[in-house]
Amino acid sequence: MEEAARIERYKFLRKIKEKYSAKYIIVAHHLDDKIETFLLNLIR
Repeated sequence: MEEAARIERYKFLRKIKEKYSAKYIIVAHHLDDKIETFLLNLIR
């Protein structure tokens, strides 16, 4: 599920990039993302 959401998010960002003829799109993690990733890895 997490991977599917990531794929859809990047599809959306690519469309925005093309719409505005942007060269780059920058994405970043937030502190909460790091905590979530840590907890998900513990569960696995």
